[in-house]
Amino acid sequence: MRKMAKKVSFCLAIAAFAIPPASGEWVWTPELKGFINPRKVVMETPELQLGYARQLSQDGSHDRSIQEYQRFLQGYHDSELCDRAQFGIAESFENMGKKTKASQEYFKVIANYPETSLFNDVMRKEYEIADEFYQMGMRGGSRWKIFGDNGYQSARQVYEQIVKNQPYSLRSSPYQAAEAEYRIALCHYELKEYLEAELQFQRVWEQYRDTQWGQEAFLGLADCFYRSASPSAYSQAHTQRAERAYQDFLAYFPTHERRNEAQERVAKLREQQARSEYEVGQFYGKRLQFQAAVLTYKNVIQKFPDTTWAVQAGERIRDLK
Repeated sequence: MRKMAKKVSFCLAIAAFAIPPASGEWVWTPELKGFINPRKVVMETPELQLGYARQLSQDGSHDRSIQEYQRFLQGYHDSELCDRAQFGIAESFENMGKKTKASQEYFKVIANYPETSLFNDVMRKEYEIADEFYQMGMRGGSRWKIFGDNGYQSARQVYEQIVKNQPYSLRSSPYQAAEAEYRIALCHYELKEYLEAELQFQRVWEQYRDTQWGQEAFLGLADCFYRSASPSAYSQAHTQRAERAYQDFLAYFPTHERRNEAQERVAKLREQQARSEYEVGQFYGKRLQFQAAVLTYKNVIQKFPDTTWAVQAGERIRDLK
């Protein structure tokens, strides 16, 4: 009886290995004399496996292509084509619209295969993703805004990775990381992180002052000072600093395409300072300190003759006399 039971158990065990699962993906292989699942086995050569994954991606089966690329990396981890498999994973995520994940996977090409010939292709892709996030921010954000990201946050993170992975990016300026560094500052600025933006603009100006991005960074610095200048503040130190920055910009780059914008900012800041000084004169006048009021109004005329407040200060002096 015991012998019979052992025979039955042995037969059942053989049957379990011989009969494939219900899934139709299992096929019989004479070489192994058993069933295998093709989706869980790499093909005969790295080229065939890579080509299969690429074909799936071209057919729009991006989830499956990612699985096949990952299977390639597991089965042929010593192959010289591994960087291309990793690039394919990133590209598939990008085609699925998963830009953040795609960016992370693209950077793995450089991190895991530093001698890759795909370096410039990776950086080009990263720039495209970062620029797309930045454009999203300019359009007013997206569905990510509910998670605290309006596009600029993601763009900044990708630009930072570009700078980290490539001190000199593939773009054409002499100091080719300059644009990515400048865009980092812009992202901080658009996120109203003016202190961080100021520091980053300063960095770009100091390192790349002979480039287009150095010039733009100098203007960005002035813009940061402008944002911190309050018309209602008792001290106009920030306003004065902003005006000096714009004046210096106009002196350094008199033909810059944004010179009219800088001139308008200078005029507005001078109006702001003149108004603050004029209000001091009003303060003295209300307290019947007429001599101090007249001196203050004269300062307005002397220091800000090109403002509307200089005209009003002259009128007040005549009234007080």
